[in-house]
Amino acid sequence: MVPPGAIFVGIAATAAALVPLACKRHPETGAHPSASASASAAASAIDKAKGVSLPLEQIAKQVNPGGLAPYEGPFGTVSGTITVKGDPPPALPGPKPPARRCGSESRPLVDRLFRVGPAGELADAVVGVTDYKAFVPAEQPAVNLSIRGCAFDRRAIALTYGQRIDVKNEDKTERYLPHLNGAQAAALMVAMPGGDAAPLLPPLPGPYTLTDDLMHPW
Repeated sequence: MVPPGAIFVGIAATAAALVPLACKRHPETGAHPSASASASAAASAIDKAKGVSLPLEQIAKQVNPGGLAPYEGPFGTVSGTITVKGDPPPALPGPKPPARRCGSESRPLVDRLFRVGPAGELADAVVGVTDYKAFVPAEQPAVNLSIRGCAFDRRAIALTYGQRIDVKNEDKTERYLPHLNGAQAAALMVAMPGGDAAPLLPPLPGPYTLTDDLMHPW
């Protein structure tokens, strides 16, 4: 059963949100980048902020196993609207954040299993582009996620392996304990009201569920 307000987290081994349209060839006489250079390139956007990071070689093995130089050619974008047809999303069981304490902003995020617009527009959809022959590093070291109205601000996020999730608590009084189900954590980080973001680092590519483990009554 999916807990109310839980987030699906997909960790890809490549930066699948960017679509390379062409590939630059290495000069015939040029050597491939060294293992250390490939590791540095693979983690070019992965910093060591807050002491949360993975070994560079481990990241490079997943995101750039061929030791390619970072792609520098032209890019394209994929845009559009994903719609669904069928039964309406079922209601999520269990108590919901009380409006008097949390407001009403988060109710669409916690009332139903998934969010659908009036014309069938599917919210929180993740689209990936795969099977391209290039190495595209992640642009940022982290994906930012906010907690507002006692709930996460979306239901799905996608990361490139090596990126972390920075969970920022924008509520005024409530505390939260964001946790990646499916990943072992050496320490648990509490997201304090208005405090620093709590960093989470998925240890391997794959799907996870992000929940609040502070045992709120809703």
